[in-house]
Amino acid sequence: MKRIASIILSVIFALHILVSSQMLSALAADETYKTWKQTDARWADVSTGGKDTVGYSGCLITACAILMVQSGAEPNDEELFNPGILAERLLADEYLSNGAMVKGLPKSYSPDFYYALNDSKKVLEDDYDLICRKIESWMNSGFYVIV
Repeated sequence: MKRIASIILSVIFALHILVSSQMLSALAADETYKTWKQTDARWADVSTGGKDTVGYSGCLITACAILMVQSGAEPNDEELFNPGILAERLLADEYLSNGAMVKGLPKSYSPDFYYALNDSKKVLEDDYDLICRKIESWMNSGFYVIV
């Protein structure tokens, strides 16, 4: 009886390890977008206008790409969407000028995601507590915030 119980427990333990490792691998693959860096060799040399590249001036592009995937507005598939692809779209549609996003993001890119520019000069004039309250309010309202 002890031997049968031992075998059953061993099989259950082995199955648990197998399923857990597969789940962890799937979870890790699903969240690789969270580790995207503007300097990633796969898109660092993509032009953002003039002499600039994603690797040099693509911090906002990379942050937007991450949030677009996080929000579900773009697919979580690096072959279909990544900071380099976003930069190429923006540059082709003249939304980039010498590495800077000049018009935000067109709604046609992701109808469920839009880029709301905030007046950075006004924000910088506000006091720290007010800025924190604004950010908290936006996040509580369901907005994804890039600071």
